[in-house]
Amino acid sequence: EMDYRGYGLSEGSPSESGLYADVSACLDWLAQMGLAGDRLVMYGFSMGSAPATELTANPASLVPAWLCLEAPFASAEVMGQSSTGLAIPGSFFTDLKIDNAEEIKEVEQPFFWIHGTADDFIDFESHGEVVWENYNGIRGVDVRVEGADHGDIPDVLGVENYSAELLAFITGQ
Repeated sequence: EMDYRGYGLSEGSPSESGLYADVSACLDWLAQMGLAGDRLVMYGFSMGSAPATELTANPASLVPAWLCLEAPFASAEVMGQSSTGLAIPGSFFTDLKIDNAEEIKEVEQPFFWIHGTADDFIDFESHGEVVWENYNGIRGVDVRVEGADHGDIPDVLGVENYSAELLAFITGQ
């Protein structure tokens, strides 16, 4: 498990480029340890959906075999607008260029998407569904968890069901 710079036990200041660099460094380490891309599942939850999507769409070292996103956000632009309720460009609030809704169009790998319908942090319709609808790859699985909020999907779905959904996706069953 790793912490992005500026979070958890990592030092430094968080940034978008740092986010991608940190995940890329982890992938490089995994490759040095002998992991092959055909065994690599990129999994991103919430903010983690940005490097997972970016590095699946534009791999640096390892090419992931699968992409799994839980409660992904569409873009920094949409996040800025939806969190304020104002029709002001997202660039007014942040200099982040993250755009999962566009990056997902470049992902060809099988894609597992899971989002709670009652997510009060990353809106199901303006974020999650936009990412899902923009996927054009070879095989997609969408799981809509009724009544789940941001971060409680495993609790609402049940940990065994949650794990079974992911395993079924990865094994293709």
